[in-house]
Amino acid sequence: MTYKNLFISIVVFLSTSLLSGCFSMSTLEKNATLENDESIFVIGMKPENFRLSVFAGDIKNGEFKTNFMRSIAVFAFPEKGYVVAKGHAGDTLAIISVTPYEKGAFLKPLYITCSGEKMLTFKIPSGKVIYISDLLYSYSGSGIAVSYKQDFDSARQYMDKNYATLQGTLEAWPSEFATSNKECAR
Repeated sequence: MTYKNLFISIVVFLSTSLLSGCFSMSTLEKNATLENDESIFVIGMKPENFRLSVFAGDIKNGEFKTNFMRSIAVFAFPEKGYVVAKGHAGDTLAIISVTPYEKGAFLKPLYITCSGEKMLTFKIPSGKVIYISDLLYSYSGSGIAVSYKQDFDSARQYMDKNYATLQGTLEAWPSEFATSNKECAR
């Protein structure tokens, strides 16, 4: 896929998602409540100048395939080091891409997990508040490197301090790696 086609696909997809109102451009509001047909998920992110993109899809034979008929689940910057968002029960979500932001920069590249690369995925349960992982991003050559760390205690402290309506409900939740099937221009 060329950069032009990729850009057009992203613009059309984000426009559709915006019109449907089914995704989050920021972290969850502080007085959030939990419905039975959804869960709230928490992902730590450092540094905070990366915007996270999380999409719904399916895993088949270890490969994640984005469901483009669904809207993007999250397209948000972390707040105080965490992205907190809602997902629909039964969905499988994957961290697809990040976009760095630097003050004064108009457009920055979108870093997408491409075909053959591993991405973190997780299944949304019903009626829970779940911690997935901490993601640590850094520049590596002309790309982005990501490492994963489990820091449940810090996530729990953050949630208890900032989300009074959800205090004491955070649970550690399993995630797994799947291979991307997204062809990218290199």
